Amino acid sequence: MKIRTGFVILLSLSFLLASCSKGPKVEDVTMEEVEEVSLEEFEEEPFEMEEPVMEEPPPPTTGTETLGYRVQVGAFRNRSGAEMQASKARAAFPQHQVYTPYIDDWNKIRVGDFLTRRDAEIVRDQAIAQGFPGSFLVETYISR
Repeated sequence: MKIRTGFVILLSLSFLLASCSKGPKVEDVTMEEVEEVSLEEFEEEPFEMEEPVMEEPPPPTTGTETLGYRVQVGAFRNRSGAEMQASKARAAFPQHQVYTPYIDDWNKIRVGDFLTRRDAEIVRDQAIAQGFPGSFLVETYISR
């Protein structure tokens, strides 16, 4: 009981001392003393950010793979959601192979094997237009 009482007294004193201590002095500033700053001074020329390309570690090569791009149209934690999205992707892009790799606890749905970024961008834009919002490019090893 004596230890608890001593602890409570010590804790109370530390709070009392902390609240009584003097911090740095803040001076009052009047509106007349504040210099008006125009926001135009801080505006910069607009710029376009290049879309980031997600990279993943290369898989073991079999001799038929080369560095290229795929379009990711979805990622799901559960396999059934991924399979549904993969079916939609196969229907939307019958001319391209659809891949469903399991990476970092995610079932990812990727379309195509593109050697150039431009070809992948065209399919990404088509994917967005066909109901796959948020589609993006992934730089990876592709099958050729």
